[in-house]
Amino acid sequence: MAIESGNRSVEKVGSWQEILRPVRSERVEKARERVRKDAEICLERIRAEIKACNHYKDKPTIIQRARFLETFLNEKTMIILEDELIVGTVGSKTRSAFITTANVPSFAEEMDDPEKDFSTRPYDRILIHPEERKELRDEIIPAVQSGILSLFDYNLKNVDRDILEHAAPGVSSCPHIPIIGDVSMTREAGHMFLNFEKALYKGLKGIREEVEQKMAELDRPYHRFDRKQRREFYESTLITLDAATEYFHKYAGLAREMAAEESDPGRKKELERIAEVCDRVPEHPARDWWEALQSIWFLFSLSWMEHATFAVHFLGRIDQILYPFYRKTVEDEKKMTREEALELLECFLVKFNEPAWALNYEWSQWATGQGLSQTMVIGGQTSEGK
Repeated sequence: MAIESGNRSVEKVGSWQEILRPVRSERVEKARERVRKDAEICLERIRAEIKACNHYKDKPTIIQRARFLETFLNEKTMIILEDELIVGTVGSKTRSAFITTANVPSFAEEMDDPEKDFSTRPYDRILIHPEERKELRDEIIPAVQSGILSLFDYNLKNVDRDILEHAAPGVSSCPHIPIIGDVSMTREAGHMFLNFEKALYKGLKGIREEVEQKMAELDRPYHRFDRKQRREFYESTLITLDAATEYFHKYAGLAREMAAEESDPGRKKELERIAEVCDRVPEHPARDWWEALQSIWFLFSLSWMEHATFAVHFLGRIDQILYPFYRKTVEDEKKMTREEALELLECFLVKFNEPAWALNYEWSQWATGQGLSQTMVIGGQTSEGK
């Protein structure tokens, strides 16, 4: 921030917004301009979901979900955007909004409607290209409407009837139950916090070792309760961890390919550093400021790619989570200046505006699927009460 008070005295300044002007690097300004553009529909996720559900239709649902994410990550378009330092997009577009089994009914009803169409409505527009419209009409919508992907039907069969009566308005006899119950029957409702610290200090490899140990314990004679369900959960977790690790390493490979073709020495060096970072995290523990920021973004984007719905995620006490890495890199080892660390942080924060949520016409009138809210806490006490 730069202070521009002019000839005014402190007493004549009404608020800090009047005299503080944001100062950003050209790189950060470009990133901000990118996320101000309308989002575009990305079909890669729903294609993977249809493919995996057909291929693994005889597997337990939790294994199907893991295989779907594995398929998506294996086939997903890889992008490193111009000049960015924190890499990874959730879809095939700079700003991707996913088609999901939950919002297909809205697309079937509203697409091509003169008032409600996603690309032409007056607010919260999401671009759908002609070839994508054709694929939606001819292939994706019919596949989803066939019922093979319905989480609602799965939950109807597996959730306790008393819970459905008291929590799901679509099937309850009570007309006063909040709609969030039905929402949770068809999708992940967000409002959650990932254990970023565990990944930062153990890495996905360390977490994988934990899962393997838990799975091995299932064969002990003292483990009897829910053995089948636990085994399926651990198996799905291993599938996800392996697919995610391979996916993140692909960004290292892409960065190296781009570095080999880059003519600008400065950008070439940045791409080589990005490759080193993506080789390291989040598979292994983060060692510095750059690795910590990239690890958290990778994990957040992985969560978004898996459920692709409600906006609110909790980044937690992000200052306390990240400060040890800032202190080590900037203050103790002096491997990075404060200004360089700040630019990385700004690049990191802008990334959270890239994902978009394809809201239907009714919801888009009172909520936004773009410029989503990711909650964080700054300040306060430490866990030791300091």
